[in-house]
Amino acid sequence: MLPDAQKQERVALDLAEALYGTPHVGERFYGMPFSTALTVVRVAAETGLLNGAPDTTAPEP
Repeated sequence: MLPDAQKQERVALDLAEALYGTPHVGERFYGMPFSTALTVVRVAAETGLLNGAPDTTAPEP
Protein backbone atom coordinates (compact mmCIF):
# COMPACT_ATOMS: atom_id res chain seq x y z
CA MET A 1 0.00 0.00 0.00
CA LEU A 2 1.25 3.48 -0.83
CA PRO A 3 1.28 6.09 1.94
CA ASP A 4 -0.22 8.83 -0.27
CA ALA A 5 -1.62 7.00 -3.29
CA GLN A 6 -3.89 9.83 -4.46
CA LYS A 7 -1.03 12.33 -4.56
CA GLN A 8 1.20 9.84 -6.36
CA GLU A 9 -1.54 9.05 -8.85
CA ARG A 10 -1.98 12.77 -9.58
CA VAL A 11 1.77 13.16 -10.16
CA ALA A 12 1.78 10.17 -12.53
CA LEU A 13 -1.24 11.46 -14.47
CA ASP A 14 0.20 14.96 -14.78
CA LEU A 15 3.59 13.62 -15.84
CA ALA A 16 2.05 11.36 -18.47
CA GLU A 17 -0.01 14.28 -19.76
CA ALA A 18 3.06 16.50 -20.02
CA LEU A 19 5.15 13.84 -21.76
CA TYR A 20 2.46 12.49 -24.08
CA GLY A 21 1.00 15.89 -24.94
CA THR A 22 -2.60 14.78 -24.64
CA PRO A 23 -4.84 15.77 -21.72
CA HIS A 24 -6.24 12.98 -19.63
CA VAL A 25 -9.93 12.57 -18.86
CA GLY A 26 -10.14 11.36 -15.30
CA GLU A 27 -7.73 8.45 -15.29
CA ARG A 28 -7.88 7.84 -19.05
CA PHE A 29 -5.57 8.86 -21.86
CA TYR A 30 -7.42 8.15 -25.07
CA GLY A 31 -4.99 7.00 -27.73
CA MET A 32 -2.04 6.43 -25.39
CA PRO A 33 -0.73 2.88 -25.65
CA PHE A 34 -0.77 1.04 -22.32
CA SER A 35 2.94 0.29 -22.70
CA THR A 36 3.67 4.04 -22.86
CA ALA A 37 1.68 4.71 -19.70
CA LEU A 38 3.37 1.82 -17.93
CA THR A 39 6.80 3.15 -18.91
CA VAL A 40 5.98 6.66 -17.66
CA VAL A 41 4.78 5.38 -14.29
CA ARG A 42 7.67 2.92 -13.94
CA VAL A 43 10.28 5.62 -14.62
CA ALA A 44 8.53 8.06 -12.29
CA ALA A 45 8.47 5.47 -9.52
CA GLU A 46 12.07 4.39 -10.03
CA THR A 47 13.39 7.96 -10.03
CA GLY A 48 11.41 9.05 -6.99
CA LEU A 49 9.21 11.51 -8.88
CA LEU A 50 6.09 9.96 -7.38
CA ASN A 51 7.41 10.87 -3.95
CA GLY A 52 8.08 14.47 -4.95
CA ALA A 53 11.84 14.30 -5.49
CA PRO A 54 14.18 12.47 -7.82
CA ASP A 55 16.14 9.57 -6.37
CA THR A 56 19.77 10.65 -6.35
CA THR A 57 21.17 7.48 -4.83
CA ALA A 58 23.40 5.33 -6.98
CA PRO A 59 21.96 1.98 -8.00
CA GLU A 60 23.44 -1.06 -6.35
CA PRO A 61 25.87 -3.03 -8.56
